[in-house]
Amino acid sequence: MPGFETIVRPVVFPNIRPVPTRSLPPEDDPEKGKCTIGGGGGGIIAVTENKSVSGSTHNPKEIERTVDQARVHQKNDDGTINEENFVDIEVANKIKMKVGARPGGGTPFTGFNGDDVVKTTADRGYTGDDLIENYRYEPVKEKDNIKIKKKNIIKKAESA
Repeated sequence: MPGFETIVRPVVFPNIRPVPTRSLPPEDDPEKGKCTIGGGGGGIIAVTENKSVSGSTHNPKEIERTVDQARVHQKNDDGTINEENFVDIEVANKIKMKVGARPGGGTPFTGFNGDDVVKTTADRGYTGDDLIENYRYEPVKEKDNIKIKKKNIIKKAESA
């Protein structure tokens, strides 16, 4: 007959808890996986930045203009011209403008030299003479419905 010990004796099972993780030995290369930040020394890095802005104004004033007077008659869709319906116009051929003195000459106005220079209160050099520019335009042409009444009429500006 079996003994009391075999019946009542508790059964001991192996440990059912997970085994703690083992610490792994270091890898062969201890520098593997590390980042090394290096530099070129303690020098200063200078970044230069330059900006330049310039501007000029050109305010010419009209002195006189040369115009042609013309009469433009109504032209119908069928090509006939209605002599009773017209408009009188003035077409500029040439406009003379005073552009003022240019300091020190230069492009496009040349021909200044050191003898021409006069000092002003602003201490800027210029010749003292105002420059005149002529702007020329295409003259009006006669057509079947355009009649030229007068040519080359010179009109002086009131402010000149």
